[in-house]
Amino acid sequence: MKWSVFPLSLCLIFLSCSEGSPDRSSSASAPKSDHQEQKAPVHQQALIVITEGWEDLQATLYAVEWNGGSWQTKSSHAVVVGSNGLGWGLGVKDFTEKSGPVKHEGDKKSPAGVFTLGKAFGVFSPENLPKLGLPYELVEWETLCIEDTSSHYYNSIVREDLPGKDWEQNDRMTRKDDLYSLGAFVNHNTNPAKPGSGSCIFLHLWRDQDHGTLGCTAMPKSMLLAHLQWLDLTKNPVLVQVPRGEYASLATEFGLPTRLSATD
Repeated sequence: MKWSVFPLSLCLIFLSCSEGSPDRSSSASAPKSDHQEQKAPVHQQALIVITEGWEDLQATLYAVEWNGGSWQTKSSHAVVVGSNGLGWGLGVKDFTEKSGPVKHEGDKKSPAGVFTLGKAFGVFSPENLPKLGLPYELVEWETLCIEDTSSHYYNSIVREDLPGKDWEQNDRMTRKDDLYSLGAFVNHNTNPAKPGSGSCIFLHLWRDQDHGTLGCTAMPKSMLLAHLQWLDLTKNPVLVQVPRGEYASLATEFGLPTRLSATD
């Protein structure tokens, strides 16, 4: 996500969205390890979101970390993705040439692939939050994410009073339903932003367990806050999102754990 022209400075949360899914959650007790020996990967932390199929909105998130020569699962729990499931997106590489549906603006699909994370964001003053692993920016009423594909600021965070406004569609970063009260920006379609390929993709709070989002990934506040505290930029964390049948090939390509184990 491009953060050009934002005076307060910013960048990764979640309104392009809503949510839903039956709770299959559980947090970590003793971490479970993938004992297969492998070379240390570039990305040593990952939030891995697995759906059963392309059109499913219900998913399981696995928080995994490379530690002591193997992968360990720190936690696993239920999340929701787009109400129309997943579609290949533009992340650390262009995944849209792969076989399967492709993410487009307004399709209510969350992007599939591997994505770095931008800044955490929220409506809380930094002093009222625990220490987070991502840089944090306070969002205000004037903070917008631009969804207008014809705008120079498409898929950018700007202030509403920015001179030279050229957009009609935007996502306001403060919401009455508080879904964006805490979140993180997902770096989908940011390098550079390709008009029509999807914008304003966040991790954010879910409304309940029965609604998918408009393209974000959503979860309970307690789990989102725990992840934001756990993430460590020195370990090059990524968000990985795919249907189960596509995971093995990405795991091989990016050195991710070959097995994903739910925590007790």
